[in-house]
Amino acid sequence: MQLNEWTLRDGRADRGRGSSNLRASWHASLWRLWRRKLARAYGRAGVAFSEWFAWHGNWISHHQRRTVLLCNLVIASLFYPAVVLYLLTTSEDPASTLHAPVCVMRDHIYAGDQPACVTGAQSPTNIWDVVKGSLQDLTGYVRSQALSDHYPVHDLRLVWDETPTLEVVNKNGHEAPVIHVAQVLMSSDKIRQGAGSPYGVLSPSFLMTALALEKELDAKLLSDAPNKPSCVRRNETDTCLVLSPLEYWHRNAAAIKADPHPAKSYTGSPIRAIVTPPVAPAAAHSPLPLLYSTTLAGRWPFLPLFSRAEYLVLTYFLHDSHMDAWPGMVREAMERVAPATVSMPRDIAAGTTTLEFKPQSLTARPTINYKIVVVGYLLLLLYIFRGLVQMRRLHSRFGMAFTGSVQLIIDLIMSLSLCALLGIRLTAVPWPILPFIIVVVGSETMLFVIHVVTNTPLSLTVNSRIAYGLSQVAGPITFSTATDVLLLGVIGYVVRNEAVTQFVLFTMCALVADYFMQMTFFITVLSIDIQRLELAEVLMQGTRAPSAAATPHADMPRRLRMDHPRSGTARLVHMLYRLWCMRSPRLVHALAIVLAAGTALVMYAPQVVSSEAWLRVLYHRAHVPPDAELDQSPYGAFWRALNPDGALSVRVVLEPWILATTTTATGGLPDAPGPWLEGLFYDRRGTTIFLFFLFVVGPIALTMVVLSFILHYLLQHSDKLESSHQDGENIELRRLLDTHTSMPPDTMSMHLSVHADELHTAPILVTAASGTMFVSADTHNALRLDNQGASVLWPLAMLRTKHEAVADASHIVALAVKAGCVAIGQYSGRISIWHVDAPQRLVDMTSTAQAPIQHLAFHADMLFSLHRDGSVRGWLPDGESRVLVEAPESGGSWTCATVHATESGLFLGAASSRGHLAVYRIADDASLVCLVENASHVPLRCAALLPSSTTEQPAPEPMAQMTPPRKPTAWQRSSAVPSHMLVAGDQDGVLHAWQVSECVSDMVVDVPLRDGAIRDVRAAEGMLWVQTTNRVWLVEPSLRVRDSIANPRGCVDITPDGWLLGLCRAYASEARWEIWRAQLLNSAVERISVDIESLIRAAVRDSVEQGLHPPSRLPLLTARVDRMVRRGSEWMIPFGSTILSLKAEHM
Repeated sequence: MQLNEWTLRDGRADRGRGSSNLRASWHASLWRLWRRKLARAYGRAGVAFSEWFAWHGNWISHHQRRTVLLCNLVIASLFYPAVVLYLLTTSEDPASTLHAPVCVMRDHIYAGDQPACVTGAQSPTNIWDVVKGSLQDLTGYVRSQALSDHYPVHDLRLVWDETPTLEVVNKNGHEAPVIHVAQVLMSSDKIRQGAGSPYGVLSPSFLMTALALEKELDAKLLSDAPNKPSCVRRNETDTCLVLSPLEYWHRNAAAIKADPHPAKSYTGSPIRAIVTPPVAPAAAHSPLPLLYSTTLAGRWPFLPLFSRAEYLVLTYFLHDSHMDAWPGMVREAMERVAPATVSMPRDIAAGTTTLEFKPQSLTARPTINYKIVVVGYLLLLLYIFRGLVQMRRLHSRFGMAFTGSVQLIIDLIMSLSLCALLGIRLTAVPWPILPFIIVVVGSETMLFVIHVVTNTPLSLTVNSRIAYGLSQVAGPITFSTATDVLLLGVIGYVVRNEAVTQFVLFTMCALVADYFMQMTFFITVLSIDIQRLELAEVLMQGTRAPSAAATPHADMPRRLRMDHPRSGTARLVHMLYRLWCMRSPRLVHALAIVLAAGTALVMYAPQVVSSEAWLRVLYHRAHVPPDAELDQSPYGAFWRALNPDGALSVRVVLEPWILATTTTATGGLPDAPGPWLEGLFYDRRGTTIFLFFLFVVGPIALTMVVLSFILHYLLQHSDKLESSHQDGENIELRRLLDTHTSMPPDTMSMHLSVHADELHTAPILVTAASGTMFVSADTHNALRLDNQGASVLWPLAMLRTKHEAVADASHIVALAVKAGCVAIGQYSGRISIWHVDAPQRLVDMTSTAQAPIQHLAFHADMLFSLHRDGSVRGWLPDGESRVLVEAPESGGSWTCATVHATESGLFLGAASSRGHLAVYRIADDASLVCLVENASHVPLRCAALLPSSTTEQPAPEPMAQMTPPRKPTAWQRSSAVPSHMLVAGDQDGVLHAWQVSECVSDMVVDVPLRDGAIRDVRAAEGMLWVQTTNRVWLVEPSLRVRDSIANPRGCVDITPDGWLLGLCRAYASEARWEIWRAQLLNSAVERISVDIESLIRAAVRDSVEQGLHPPSRLPLLTARVDRMVRRGSEWMIPFGSTILSLKAEHM
């Protein structure tokens, strides 16, 4: 089987191909060069992006309490000021103002100016205007202008400024009736200086003075005296049309005297502070709505919370005759009421504005059809419920669903807040669809994050799972959000419609707000839930399950298989589902096409299809006859009074205001005592600071305290989870990140084959290889010899009978191979030499009983054997032997421990059952390098002998015997510099290290890996790699674990090029096995799934057809691969009773 799936093709292999072909053009070569550079830059950016978000997720999972509190600070900071002020500054005008004429403020009209229209004070359109006004009030800038001529109208708005019913149009050249608007602003010297009554002009005594002035002016305007202006009458009455706050009391002195608190009665409850626009209590008898902004000036910043105004406004509507007598009439009336100063601004001229009446049916905000809204929300709830039901790896699905719902509400609030901060007014968008947008944007991303994070490898710690999961979802979410924002911006730029523009801007704000919440708040809550899930398992089981048992495979989450639809209905549903998932960056082109088609539909569909049909489907408005429009509008009576003849428009001339300031107290009524809070915070600056702490700092602090208690409850016992984490579990995070962000630069070709010509009848027990020879023995004492492609299977009993050797049925426990010779060691202690070259012969080397053989090794012309009693013998070709190491007096039974050394030569390791390890250097004899002892008395299985970083010391003197655990007197501690380091692994998975000098060892450190027994320790490329039951650990020379690679039930070896090459079980694919490779210095792992069982069955079937063995001899399979033995350029891998051949070649 040729395995080339992981081969990287970068064009280098094609450089010599087709030398006779024509070279590519210069433009094509330049394009390839730039494409490679862009791909390289994109790869680097992707790596940096993933690593940054992995760090971000790791930091969040380590600082969950801090992250949630910081998110709460941001959310509350945006919630309290921005949302309330946004509602305060949002007009009810849903119509487009793009074509409205440019108006000039009334205090900026000078002699000779002819503006298209006139407007009053500019109301704040965004939060920054409100912040600016508050700062000016705190710094005293507003009060410093209190006595100027322009200050009285700095916050006074006109009637047509506050309603879309009276639309300002640019028709100054058309014939229309002319009406003059004249305003009288009343105050007193003390009130203008910030003193006087706490309620300013809303005190009972000042209201009586204003009532007296109003009656005097009414009498003069309604009289028949010549050369005087006349007022517009109310409909069917003989009284003047006046906009005055006194209308609330029916302009009745008895009603004012009977009111215990006129200021609070007029301003009403503080709840009115969130009404848009702020209105006074309804007065059915008033010809106009009583608005604070049109009836009071110099208002307190927090009206109606604190009821104070410095100017009371009387607005008269006069006919176009004898207007020059109006100022004198006001002076005469004021002289009869109270001593006062009457003045007009000297440099301000009158301005003209043309008004038209716009029916309420056209000014009302469009509302989406409730049927469409209900159906849409039901479908969304069904989709979200389906996603929540499928969430399996959560501690509390209800808690996550509640968190998701709260986050959607927060997304809506933050989106409105962003609109307020950016000055975006949502007046042309139906508000019922705004939560729909939030749910669509937020729920999809939320379910995607949960699915990816919860499907991360369970062998990782919570911190690593969050880091790895966030690194995987951050890229698609960021790219999708940026793409959506860009496409929405293009749509908003192309479609010049105010409703579309506002919808696009709000959706962009929603995307940004949801992205921030997903990357901070939601991922933190998800990490808390996953942590509580693992903590519950720890508390129930007492300890955390091993990483290998936690999940079948630690590299990748298992990929879910989706059933393919079969019926027509199922195919349609499946297609709709795939369209719903098209916001993935992989299908961003499809999203662009859909949005482009939607844009074209919005732009050109109204030209093809009648827009009225669409409006009847999408929007719901009650049909109102035209004759009833005036009766339903609050400004209908006012319009009839101004325009009794029913003209299309009315030209309004706004006269300069008249300021009447009383000099002495009048009215004769005492000030009503107000609530104690108003008197306590009478100072404007103190009130602003107090309200800031009350409504901003206070709620934020309260939510911080509440969240702190909740987090303390949710994160309790988290220290137990930290203590249960296994050392080195987080190391796999780096490998997983490297797997997705980097690829090995070299190309490797793999070939896997099965040697099925001669099959063992039992599982293979021992193997040996050298040169072109490979020999294996099974548990039935059958020997299989593979020499230069020719294979032969000999049962040992038949082999011994053929060569007339003494019968010995004990198990073969050791093999050694040399050119033309195979050494066979048996449990009985017998050693035999099988000469495989012609003429074949079998020679027994032992004539007396020996201790059971544990290991055989050829070196030069000698054969060395390690016995169970701990003795080491050397055998010459003629059969003569000598004892190189005597059997120790104590130490239990001994076995072979694999020792790999960076130095040349043969090293033999002997390990006792009591934790001793003796390392010998094999030459003409066996010299002791070191003798160490495991303090925990756990048997040591393998070791690596490394040179020290200091200068090399002389080789130790050979010793003929050893007696562990006691050390002879000749082994005293030496002051010489250590010359070697011995790193050994024991049966419990603990890595030990000793400094060795002059046969004296010092314990350095123990590193517990806790993944079963350590099976092999080797050094290569300046690194140690340690093989355990289910992993391969990369350890630095300082014994700091750097990384680990999952290798469940597998084996591993190192290639001459410095690559780790392994075969292990696979769980993420249909095949049960996989071959993997990785570099020591770059642990990015590539894997290829292989179906070894099917490969063996096919090979055995072919060999049976060829008559190589009977059909009854079937291969035995295995669930674990213990070793891979290198023979030349290939590796021989025992697999049950079969031999696999794996060839790896770098291209």
